[in-house]
Amino acid sequence: MKLPVAMEDSQITPGAAPVSLGGLLAVLVFGAVCLGFHWLGKDGWVPLLDSANLALHEAGHPLVGMFSARATVYGGTLFQLVFPLAAAWHFRRADNAVGMAAALLWLGENLFNIARYMADARVQELPLVGSGDHDWTEIFGRWGVLHLDGRIASLTRGCGFLLMVGVVLWLYRRWRADSRSRFAGATKKSRLATGTADTPPATTDRHDRSPSRDMPRITDDGNGFRAGPGHRSGRRD
Repeated sequence: MKLPVAMEDSQITPGAAPVSLGGLLAVLVFGAVCLGFHWLGKDGWVPLLDSANLALHEAGHPLVGMFSARATVYGGTLFQLVFPLAAAWHFRRADNAVGMAAALLWLGENLFNIARYMADARVQELPLVGSGDHDWTEIFGRWGVLHLDGRIASLTRGCGFLLMVGVVLWLYRRWRADSRSRFAGATKKSRLATGTADTPPATTDRHDRSPSRDMPRITDDGNGFRAGPGHRSGRRD
């Protein structure tokens, strides 16, 4: 996938929003808070965010069911994945790396949320909204993998973790690249303003010879002055 940054001649792509340190830290904190609630919290529930995810999940069932009754059970999970991906695509088109990273972290957090629901397929301890059936009990039952609910949940959780870590690392590299570009641009402007712009070093032709090499060497041998090698003296013995 083409990332929304192109570094050519130390310049940021025109129209791309550079990544600021504040934006990088905000994304880092957002990811850390999500992971903290899932790993350290008793219920693995991120306040506000997971409430929004639940609303999307519940809206997905009837909307998908309008097209296929059999696909209704997939609608909840589908909406939990589609909306973060749509947000990431929007920010990708706008060349907003921070927004894209935040949307992908949201997607990764949704994978944690979905994994929690998957792991409950057999035990069914989680409180359900309404009186409907458990989505993943139905889905895994159709696929014949209900006995693997824990393993599939762990795999989904691992994918969410790798996605979130990868997004943060990618944004950090983007921030470093943008920082170097800004520094290089500022340095170039400063040199131009002070008249100390870089100039190509002078080159010396290796075939050039110093005039001193072509001049005869004059010595005194006691009988008069005599020219050096390669030149004939004007005096005869």
